[in-house]
Amino acid sequence: VRVLGTYPGVGSGLTVVGVFYSLKSAGPFGKRNGAHLFAVGRNGRLVTTLELKVPGARGRIPVGQFTAVAKRALAELR
Repeated sequence: VRVLGTYPGVGSGLTVVGVFYSLKSAGPFGKRNGAHLFAVGRNGRLVTTLELKVPGARGRIPVGQFTAVAKRALAELR
């Protein structure tokens, strides 16, 4: 688990967390890499959460795009 960023200036605060995984032994699903990205933010009394599950190598996970979407979603809470 890695905290990928905290953004205190977005709403009342936004945190983006990533859980990266690698299945190295062959099994019914084969060898796989991927991540689950989570964003939790608050704007006043309103809270939003986002989740994205994405396969791929760590360097190919769209953290920047996910963070941009999370910031926009939080900014639009009213």
